[in-house]
Amino acid sequence: MAFKEISAAPSYLEQNSGANTGWLFYRNYYNRKTGAIGSKNSALENQPIRHIPNLDGNTVNRVFRLQTNYPGLLIGSGYLHEDKKQDEAIKIGFYFDHATGLPVIPGSSVKGALRSAFPQFSEVEANVLFKQQEEKDPEKIKKIKKIKESDEMYLKKERALLIHVLLTGAKKDELSTSELKAVHELELDLFAGRIPGSSKEKEGDNFRSVYQRDLFFDAVPVAIPIANHGTAKRLFGTDYLTPHKHKSNPELDPFADPVPLKFFKVMPGVIYEFRFRLQDTQNNSLQLTASQKEELFRKLLLINGLGAKTNVGYGHFTDRPLSTSPATSAYHSTESSGRKQKGSGKSTPSAPATPPKPQFVLKHVDKIRRGDTVKGKLLKFDGGMAVFQLELDGFDKEVKTRNPRLGTDKIGKTFLMTITNKGGKKGKWQLNISFKSIAPIN
Repeated sequence: MAFKEISAAPSYLEQNSGANTGWLFYRNYYNRKTGAIGSKNSALENQPIRHIPNLDGNTVNRVFRLQTNYPGLLIGSGYLHEDKKQDEAIKIGFYFDHATGLPVIPGSSVKGALRSAFPQFSEVEANVLFKQQEEKDPEKIKKIKKIKESDEMYLKKERALLIHVLLTGAKKDELSTSELKAVHELELDLFAGRIPGSSKEKEGDNFRSVYQRDLFFDAVPVAIPIANHGTAKRLFGTDYLTPHKHKSNPELDPFADPVPLKFFKVMPGVIYEFRFRLQDTQNNSLQLTASQKEELFRKLLLINGLGAKTNVGYGHFTDRPLSTSPATSAYHSTESSGRKQKGSGKSTPSAPATPPKPQFVLKHVDKIRRGDTVKGKLLKFDGGMAVFQLELDGFDKEVKTRNPRLGTDKIGKTFLMTITNKGGKKGKWQLNISFKSIAPIN
């Protein structure tokens, strides 16, 4: 993928002397004297991307870049942004970096999204799994059995299995106790700084110094696509939620007219740079290099995404171009297309190589996991949703996902779909999906 450089401004302040998008969104938006809502929405959507200076090489030692997938990225939706008098007003909040006004993903959000992919065993669950001591009390035996056989424990073990597979490449259906413990200790080391194999008897020696821990920095947008006519596409856009809400009787919600709620989003095709300072972990129970951690984080973000509404496709990323057409093959970048990592002598590529095409084997739904790619046949449209039948053994339910403006001519076509969530239990699985590609494969 090619990158188009912008000319360097005489100074950082001069380059960023325009209006701050966060200020426009949260302050100027409510000032009736500064224009109509429609013009303010247009001004927000046409805000340019700005350059955020690179952190010093002594601070960041690992970076990779991912591209937002359709329909985009939504962060900060929990913030209040309300205007009940204006139908076209943006009704849902958004997160902006305070200094630059850019849609930066906070390092704490990156860290939280990554940790959510780990099993997160509680202290009680860890004791049940890893302390092999014989119990004679019938009540305690019953309680231990209930914990081990719970649906929650099953899902946590599935997450641990995913981490193990991503790290080792080994294909297996279940982890041993020692393998589960290794994943648990890795999680505590990565996100809490707890030294693997440490014991409670030496509480003060259990945790790494803050200078020896892995650090998660803000992910920043660094490039946006170039349109056919040579100008940069937009960084921001808008979309709608359409909940059905009856004014007085919640039981009639499904029959009420939809209420459109406009919200702000980052557009598809925007390239984000994820920045970390990662340490090699080496001891008796666990050995993992900084490079292995970086690759693990990249894979987890590609599988799970981050931000709001990931179950309907938002917040998902790709490591390859969304299209090979001229409209999206060039990018407007805020910095050089490659950057050397300190000590490595190698530059970070502008875009990773296209991964090999997946080989599809008909899987049983019990074996399917979040992030897997499956085939789905488009059956019909239901309002703003597309209804699919997935090619999965043991699963005959129809599954819905957001319709990315597909026409009725696509009914009967087969698409590649990503499993974004799996819930329920054996025999009663519930699956959420999103489009891996909006082009049919047949």
